Amino acid sequence: MRRKSKLAMYIFLNSLLLASLACTLITGTPAGKAASPTARPTPSEVQPTPASRGQADNGSVPTDGAAGGENYLGDYVALNGCFFAALEVQNPAAVDPGAIVKPGMKYVAVKFIVGNQSRERFLFIDTDAKLLDSDGKSYSAIGGVMLRGAEIGTMYLDPGERMQGWIPYVIPENAQPAVLKYTVDIAQKQYVRLSLTPPPAGHSPLSVDTSRTPPTLPKLGGDAKAAGYTLRALRVEDPSKTNSPHLYKPAEGTRFVAVEIKIANIGASAIAYEDFHIGLVDTNGFVYMVEFFGREGNIPPGDIQPDSSLQGWVSFTIPADSRLESVKWIPSYSEDSLWVGFSK
Repeated sequence: MRRKSKLAMYIFLNSLLLASLACTLITGTPAGKAASPTARPTPSEVQPTPASRGQADNGSVPTDGAAGGENYLGDYVALNGCFFAALEVQNPAAVDPGAIVKPGMKYVAVKFIVGNQSRERFLFIDTDAKLLDSDGKSYSAIGGVMLRGAEIGTMYLDPGERMQGWIPYVIPENAQPAVLKYTVDIAQKQYVRLSLTPPPAGHSPLSVDTSRTPPTLPKLGGDAKAAGYTLRALRVEDPSKTNSPHLYKPAEGTRFVAVEIKIANIGASAIAYEDFHIGLVDTNGFVYMVEFFGREGNIPPGDIQPDSSLQGWVSFTIPADSRLESVKWIPSYSEDSLWVGFSK
């Protein structure tokens, strides 16, 4: 199921650049303007039930619905060991007040969930999700326009992991969002089509197997080792109690988490540390991306030379009721991920 794509860093940075340019061209507002210091929608944790109608993975090209048939908003579809669903639609979308759209256009957004049930890592790229309107016209995702932290990002999902969030688009005011098309495998031209039409009365929701076996992990203070590197989680705290000047006020239903980590190079070649390769994983397998503004003492991007280490804090905003499982780090261009659990 390995996804054939460009190098992760190139894709991620390129997608950010395209999103920023697109936002500037379409709205006249730089993408970075959209970050709100005081508001963030609560990211609800969807816990789909295990499959009641069989594993929905027939590998067809394209796949529509759990068995190749019609699906509706909220239905789950699986392909190549991953599951997908469009959960909600905002039409128009609740974007940051600084995101201005041209006359005759509007923002819409789709709440999307993706999960990896395979045995291999999956690279989820938000810009690979295209919106189709009722006339079949396609629109590309526009990043950085919704309230802080609401949008889903680009991230490697290891087996058992999942992400969810909003994907925003700009479409004509008279257009109606109809379908979300996500390309699962570029090389094989495999994709899923998720209808944005509300289900009719009496519709039985399509479900897939979303079960997860919790991993066995090193404990807090212990080392995870892979690819010539180690990851250690030293402390976990609520950074709002540190009076850090970099923090914004968390929205209702969310909370801050900061983790002090140490990454050591114990025999590999020098590697660049990028904070977007850090993720926080909860006990439901949801991955949260690192905040670019968080607790003081964060790790600055840089190289980790052989026989050296970096130590500092990484911060996250998560649902208030989430239970933490682990912090993960993905060495650049590596096939390995390193996790450290939070139990002592």
